[in-house]
Amino acid sequence: VTLLEAPGNDAVSSGDLINLASEATTGKESQAPLEPGGAFSSTGIEDVRIASIKVYRDRGYVYARVFSDVTLSADRQWADVDYRFEEDPQVRIGRVIIRGKRFTREGVIRSRISLRVGDIYRLDQALTDQRAIGAIGVFSSVRVKLIDEARPAESKDLIAEVVERDRQPFEVSPGLSTADGPRLLLSYSHINVLGTASIATLSAKVNRQVFFGLYGDFSTVLRDRYKQFSALQQLERELRAGIHTPRVVRWTVSLEPQISYTSLQCPSSSDCTCDVASLRPDRPRLDSGRRRTFKIGPSLIYDHRDKARPPTQSA
Repeated sequence: VTLLEAPGNDAVSSGDLINLASEATTGKESQAPLEPGGAFSSTGIEDVRIASIKVYRDRGYVYARVFSDVTLSADRQWADVDYRFEEDPQVRIGRVIIRGKRFTREGVIRSRISLRVGDIYRLDQALTDQRAIGAIGVFSSVRVKLIDEARPAESKDLIAEVVERDRQPFEVSPGLSTADGPRLLLSYSHINVLGTASIATLSAKVNRQVFFGLYGDFSTVLRDRYKQFSALQQLERELRAGIHTPRVVRWTVSLEPQISYTSLQCPSSSDCTCDVASLRPDRPRLDSGRRRTFKIGPSLIYDHRDKARPPTQSA
């Protein structure tokens, strides 16, 4: 290559574009860097053209076009590479429009959009906003784009188009594990509670222990104890309820209630005295009966990330 030229560029200097040509093709095993005096590479020429388009789009020149021309010397030993640029207008945001929402509050979606009216449209920023909206968790599809993208203009409206997920999914999950034995998990979710993008979940699990042989010396004792229970008492039951709210502001305050119900029963009169005393004399006997506890406590969270993905600072 004897010469690299970049006519028609005003928004990006020729020096920056020449440096870009070297950066875009340096460090690749299959080709040499594209620079004066370097080896000719048609792949490298195309890589530089694509990298140049990306630089322009990141600066708001969405409709910029880049062309490459190659002129070979008479002996076909050298080549001049010319890049021609058609920049077209720099695009700024006219309006920000939300479409497709049915139950979600508009403010929840707008809180994830960093592009504002009058801002220069940058494709990478629009993709970041698109990922941020998708991270809310209540949409099956999200797209952030310019309206009427094919028609160049200095001011374009930005549209955030969403498709909401099924609001009330129900799942049935049978399974088998050495810890639980045969088990059945039922889960119900209510997505987008009151349009806030919160997700309320209720799940119930039922299982019965059958792998007593895994408990070693205690396997016979456990198996005999289970036989003394009724079929209903042999079932282990678990009920969980929760609600998840996506982060909208940096400061988050929440109350987390916890409810516990315990019922201890002795299959025989000696189980709570003799058996325990013989195994561990230093332990007091087990009290039978029911115990109910309720706890609620505040939780204060500060999110110091400058952006959701990928953050450049965090705490």
